Amino acid sequence: MVAGLLIAAGILLMIGELLRLYVLLYDWHTQGVLATGPLVGVLLGIAAGALTSYAGWRVGMAG
Repeated sequence: MVAGLLIAAGILLMIGELLRLYVLLYDWHTQGVLATGPLVGVLLGIAAGALTSYAGWRVGMAG
């Protein structure tokens, strides 16, 4: 059960960060300005979501 929750949390985090990335790219397209701070935050969030899902998968494989 814990493994499933970790995997779901990681996937939801990645989906949320991908939505933030879409908004950043839309702003960049309309305004022509892309700040590096929020972009780094999005990339770190996607990496954290992937690691969370991986940790859940490893917990699930351990039994």
